[in-house]
Amino acid sequence: MSGERSDACGYGAALHVLEIITAVAARKAKAPVKITYTREEVFWAHRGRPRTIIDLKTGVKQDGRITAVAARVIQDGGAYCSYGVVTILYSGALLGALYDIPNISYDGYRVLTNKPACGAMRGHGTVNVRFAFESQLDELAASIHLDPAEIRRVNLLKPPCITVNGLRVQSYGLPECIDKVLEGSEWATRKGKLGPGRGLGMGCSHYVSGAANSIIRSDMPHSTVNIKIDRDGGVVVYTGASDIGQGSDTMIAQIVAEVLGCKLARVKVIAADTDLTPVDIGSYSSRVTFMNGNAAKRAAEDVRSKIVAAAARKMVCAPENVVMRDDYVGKKGANVEPAALGRLSVEPTAAQILDAKDTPRGSDNTEQSPGGERTEQRSQAQTTVSGRVEGQILRHSVQQKRKDEGPKDQMSFEEAVVAAIDFSGALTGTGSYAPPPEARGGKHKGAGVGPSPAYSYSAQVAEVSVDEETGVVTVHKIWAAHDCGRALNPVSVEGQVIGSVWMGLGQALQEEMVWKDGLLMNPGLLEYKSPSAVESPEIVTYIVESVDPEGPFGAKEASEGSLAACIPAISNAIFDAIGIRLREAPFTPDRVLAAIKARNEAQKAGFRGANDALKPAQFREHGGSLWFKGRGPTRHPADPARAGVTTEPAAGDD
Repeated sequence: MSGERSDACGYGAALHVLEIITAVAARKAKAPVKITYTREEVFWAHRGRPRTIIDLKTGVKQDGRITAVAARVIQDGGAYCSYGVVTILYSGALLGALYDIPNISYDGYRVLTNKPACGAMRGHGTVNVRFAFESQLDELAASIHLDPAEIRRVNLLKPPCITVNGLRVQSYGLPECIDKVLEGSEWATRKGKLGPGRGLGMGCSHYVSGAANSIIRSDMPHSTVNIKIDRDGGVVVYTGASDIGQGSDTMIAQIVAEVLGCKLARVKVIAADTDLTPVDIGSYSSRVTFMNGNAAKRAAEDVRSKIVAAAARKMVCAPENVVMRDDYVGKKGANVEPAALGRLSVEPTAAQILDAKDTPRGSDNTEQSPGGERTEQRSQAQTTVSGRVEGQILRHSVQQKRKDEGPKDQMSFEEAVVAAIDFSGALTGTGSYAPPPEARGGKHKGAGVGPSPAYSYSAQVAEVSVDEETGVVTVHKIWAAHDCGRALNPVSVEGQVIGSVWMGLGQALQEEMVWKDGLLMNPGLLEYKSPSAVESPEIVTYIVESVDPEGPFGAKEASEGSLAACIPAISNAIFDAIGIRLREAPFTPDRVLAAIKARNEAQKAGFRGANDALKPAQFREHGGSLWFKGRGPTRHPADPARAGVTTEPAAGDD
């Protein structure tokens, strides 16, 4: 797998020391500091996906059940560690939690080279390994005469369960994801029957809903949210989570409005203001919906309990009989239409009160009656004899501060808020979230990476055509199903899935950093190609809702899990189209043509045997050859660890 760059915040260059350098420089200079990069500098300083070599061995029974997986992964980490340890551990940890694999052996190596450091990119550590695994799964299916979809079905997990490497799975929508894409693509009637040069392929993937073990070593909650409600019914939510384009501010507002039963327009989110908001550990690892969403839900439930208690006193009923919905508060079974609330009060409008208050000073505030008598015009906001305040202006809305009508069966959201403030003096709530201990993994080496409170699941089918004269691969259509637990914002979920597919298309077909003699040959968007609207295939999305028992209203991640399924789906479709298994991405025309040439030459020579003539015998980079022997790269003779060991050059060293 070739290296890939990323400018995307949250899963690429954002996980970088640049922000820290800027902050330190600003403090030293006692002035604002801005650091800007040229496009070429971005390529040199980014933290993209590492170039990866994968050796994978999988055992299956005749019925397709996986018995064991052995993987050795070697990553080109660049000149510095960056997130290297975490990245290489993720590559092995997430071999589990997608399929039921009873035995896993994993060796991971992070190799330092004289190139820019690599780090966390969307689908951190898992994308390249998933490409290899899903491709090999198709090969195994063919060897035992199973449909690629069937071999995946016989290896599905049975939740709730804990995988062999200690990953807890409670919600699992992969079976439905597979069903959706197979039905949409008409897999049963079209697979292998589209004619020469055109084919269908599938792939599956998954990802964490935030890391159960924080990168910040402390016992503090992973997310905290505070809520304050004013007398006008305005709800202000304070969260440290940054909205970097994924729509988390909207999601937080939706959760709070749902719990409080109020209009979404009432909710204002103040995010990532360190003067005002509580600590949140960051917008990364697809954690915000699950973790910050849970914190927001708990904060809203905290403040809701105070409103319910006050409303119950006003309505003379038990708190459990109070209902909050559609911007009103009422008794269970009262059967009051929310629209009727506007007819229950004869309060003056805000405009009327403003008109009364705008009466010029010095006027006698009287008007002449039709009979010629002058009568006093009482201000709408004036206190009545009963002591009831008719109305007061707070943030442009009319409020009832106090009412003496006695018990009632319903009240507006604003009335309930005022009642709660009258009883308590302030209306605030706090909620926090940290993953439970049982979701934090086992005790084996590397067990801290991979555990999550929940996992998303994805299945995709790609339809492609291959021009054997030019080697050009064209993706015509992709069917993508994603299990996000509960879609709090379906439009946003659909957008995230499409975005993941687009990034997968780039890695599968075009995006690659090309090196020669230590120099980057394509340090700009003119040479570094990524998909444009011209290459856009039709993308059909399906939202699968498995409803996680611990997610906020059942929600899980929806931003990274779909990416890794796209690359093997395209690779497997290429095999279905022209019978060639590509083992190195991206699938550029020159690589496709080279594979076609090798296939044709093998056919002319009458090649037969157990070995695959198209399988690369070596990994080539920078014009040199590199073999690996034993359990990892050969150590330098001066390495103290090799004391007393006979140095033997690896076969094939240049």
